[in-house]
Amino acid sequence: MNIWTALWLKAYYKPDRFYVFRFILSMFIRLNFVISYRFTYIFERRRNLEIIFYEEIQNSQVYIEKSEDCFDMKIYYAVDSISLSKTNQVFTYRKENFIGFEILNDFLNANTFQNVHGKVECNFDLAYIFKITKDISELPDRMNTHRFDCLFSICRNLKVIKNRNIFKLLEVIIIKTYFCQVKNYIVYKYRKLEKIIKSISFEKIDFYMKKNLISSFLNILMIRHTFYEDNLILLQNTKLFEISSFYDHIPYKNLLINDYMIFGYFEKMLKNQCLFNILEILLSEINIKSLLLDNIKEFETRDNYHSYSIFSMKIFRSIVISNFSGSPHVVLYELSKAIHVNLEIFGLENIIMNAKYFNLILKNHKLKGLILDNISMNGGGIYYLNDYIKLNNTLEFIDFRNPQNNFTWWISFVKSSNIKKILITFNSLQIEENFIKEFCGLNSEVHILLLQINFCFFAMSKGFCKSLRYFKSLQTLKLYNYESNKDIEPYLLKALNNMKDLTVLEIEYSEFGKKFYNFLSANQKIGGLKINNNFSKHEILNLKPFINYKTLNLLFLKSIRISESGLIEIFKLENLKILSLKACTLTAIGNPKSLNFMSKKLSSLCLQGTDLNLLKYVDMLTHLRYLKNLKLIAKELEMYRLAKLNSLCNVTFNKLFYNWGILDSNDLNRIKSFEVLEVLDLCGCKFIEGSLCDLGKDCKFFNSLQKLNLYFVKLTLDDFIYLRNFKNLKNLKLMFYDLRLLQININLFCLKTCHFSLKKIYDKNNGMSILNYLKEESIDGIYD
Repeated sequence: MNIWTALWLKAYYKPDRFYVFRFILSMFIRLNFVISYRFTYIFERRRNLEIIFYEEIQNSQVYIEKSEDCFDMKIYYAVDSISLSKTNQVFTYRKENFIGFEILNDFLNANTFQNVHGKVECNFDLAYIFKITKDISELPDRMNTHRFDCLFSICRNLKVIKNRNIFKLLEVIIIKTYFCQVKNYIVYKYRKLEKIIKSISFEKIDFYMKKNLISSFLNILMIRHTFYEDNLILLQNTKLFEISSFYDHIPYKNLLINDYMIFGYFEKMLKNQCLFNILEILLSEINIKSLLLDNIKEFETRDNYHSYSIFSMKIFRSIVISNFSGSPHVVLYELSKAIHVNLEIFGLENIIMNAKYFNLILKNHKLKGLILDNISMNGGGIYYLNDYIKLNNTLEFIDFRNPQNNFTWWISFVKSSNIKKILITFNSLQIEENFIKEFCGLNSEVHILLLQINFCFFAMSKGFCKSLRYFKSLQTLKLYNYESNKDIEPYLLKALNNMKDLTVLEIEYSEFGKKFYNFLSANQKIGGLKINNNFSKHEILNLKPFINYKTLNLLFLKSIRISESGLIEIFKLENLKILSLKACTLTAIGNPKSLNFMSKKLSSLCLQGTDLNLLKYVDMLTHLRYLKNLKLIAKELEMYRLAKLNSLCNVTFNKLFYNWGILDSNDLNRIKSFEVLEVLDLCGCKFIEGSLCDLGKDCKFFNSLQKLNLYFVKLTLDDFIYLRNFKNLKNLKLMFYDLRLLQININLFCLKTCHFSLKKIYDKNNGMSILNYLKEESIDGIYD
């Protein structure tokens, strides 16, 4: 409670004592102490139906305590000799209350006649905040910072149930408190709201509540949005956003704006300084530090100049602009002037521009990362870029895709002491040849940690391997889409032997000789090994015995023929965490008893398009108690059953891809036991006993499931109704067959925003009717 309020209530505040109190209070603050009330509440459970809270009637006393948590709350259970004679009933909690709490629900669900009483001690008015969570009509006309912090404290301590109601509560609080009507005009109290937002103790609020707070505020501003893996996307109507817009090597969460209309509206909001400050604070609190602008164009309602407020936000460390319609010169010029922004990573994708504006950004920002994807520059762009890269002393990584430059900067660049990561992708043979020519000119050691090259097509050469020897510090080497042979193998092997710190290796399959197998088997530092086969069709991978079976934790093989001896060696990898066999085939298994499966610590197993006969010989799934992700995609799926999955993985298993298989009642009973399942992909599956709704009312992942793929799966009307149980579904993929449109008169997503993908298996006359019906307010996107 506010200390000044405390003094008023205790009648201590008198003019002749004011200066004494002020001195004492200043000493408390300096010593990190606070003055507060101590509230005590007694609660009792009544027949697992409700919890009654009573407030003790006592002579309120002011407490002086160490300020570690300004909103302290302690709960005690099974309190003996409780007397309700000096109490007032202040609140009744039931599960159907507007806002629910996991701690209180667990107390209600306890199957015992003991421990029916308890006590809560806190330094704020718990009863008042409880009333708000039960009935939003109890909200005050004013919600100050103290009440905000109390609400967040209760949500944290009692573990608020995560559903859309908490979002609605925050939305109503903001509207009622800071938006009021005066003579038919809406008055927006942005300045007051800004003051409150700045005063909230965000360090005491979990990410879920922060996300709901900004979501409520954006909703009030009528900005359509959604979250994808904690990235914030601003949308126009029901437009689809591209997941490919997110770059793996940007180490920040992103704000993605993928439409020029919503960008213009957002810019208009930012012109209000109070709104600007509020949004900057809220974005910062959910760790948004990267800005992605996609499908943006210049504002049409301007003269010759427009100032972009979004570039004035100091929170952004990374900005990527892609698919700009028209000339991006004004945008680039504005960004080049935003020198107060500590820009670390800058990227451009699918843009045609004048090089001088690009050069301004390079000069005015000390970049650590540069991303250029399919960029065309006129006005000497290649020379600007070459000179910049040659002279730069801050860049730590580059990601160039389909580059247009001539790579005369290559040798001086890789010798820079700062550069650590290089990623290059080629779509042109001519440009690739220019790069190889410069690459082969390297003749001294460099200190790069990660090198990833995705060739257009390259026949591995001796010169390339000789220059690769100078990358002695490499920890990660990824080479794709090249062809090699036995004559080149010794040179590549020599380069790899020079890399003493190499931990991740991704290469193309070739006619590996004995020395190469010995290198793979004996290396005690490589923890991740990926071998892709895009060229050879006949050779068999014969892994030799590993000297150290405890090092390798990731093994990825694609389009590889695996011998029986190779499979034996794979199964000996006792610390293997991730195993992926894509489009692989197995030679004949002569002695199944020799397959001793030791990789029992697997957390991820992928058998996609791979011969699943090995499941006949080794009962792998029964051993995987730590499994989190499973992907089985092949025509032979009907030969295997999910029911064999180890029951100990129920509390960790979160992703299941089971495509083109047959599901019976045993499989459904097994699937429904996964307690934290987030992704369920049953594309092309057939139910031979029952249907999806037979997962039942006791399905464990109603609240955790976020993505559900039911493409090419025939569903019943009961299945559609059953989908309503998945409260937090974010992405749903369906196909309509012969269901009558009028039968689907249900509200699928009453509690959560969802992206909706629709495969149209219907005639054109009914097509638009289905689309129009499904465009409900709560569905965020419909994609054909």
